[in-house]
Amino acid sequence: MSLIEPKQLSALQESWWELTEQVGLPQNAISDSWAEISSAYQSAERYYHNLIHISDMLGLWKQHRSDLKNANLLALCIWFHDLVYQVDRKDNEQQSAERAVFYLGKSELSTLAITQVYQSILATQYHQLSFDYPDLAYLLDFDLAVLGRDWERYVEYTKQIRKEYSIYPDELYRPGRKKVLEHFLARENLYFTSYAQGKWEAQARLNLKMELSSL
Repeated sequence: MSLIEPKQLSALQESWWELTEQVGLPQNAISDSWAEISSAYQSAERYYHNLIHISDMLGLWKQHRSDLKNANLLALCIWFHDLVYQVDRKDNEQQSAERAVFYLGKSELSTLAITQVYQSILATQYHQLSFDYPDLAYLLDFDLAVLGRDWERYVEYTKQIRKEYSIYPDELYRPGRKKVLEHFLARENLYFTSYAQGKWEAQARLNLKMELSSL
């Protein structure tokens, strides 16, 4: 498990509080949601899908904030998109989206805005632009940014994912992992924004091919 530094955890909590105050979430709901978020993302079985992953995505969010149509909504998508994550179930995105709706229904956000968050989180399951929302491309690209990192970081990521799937033996894990890699490699583009395509696409394809050859 990747442990987050106390200073970084404190900064994330402050960021969450600021964001949720801006969208009009009551203070008791802010506290309750942070407790659930902090607990879920720091659970012992999370080696990659943890607060470090969220922090990395939020770093990209800050970098591209001026490019976004609604920065606060995208930040909420980032925070909630992996809230529920269990490798032996297939409805993690659905459950995560429903938790987002549960909390955001108490905010001042419109029904349309909450629906956009809900649908965006669902879209992270298959990483496709499944509905018309201008910032969805950024959410999906930020989520897969690790694929386009340098080989050393990519290998670390693959080890973290393998630990998360440690309940499965190699004879089950490897075919499933191959299927995922082949699915991504078959796509015309891994990324949707011009920024991500220019910065990560080539390295991501190289990383995926190298991992695939090792399985």
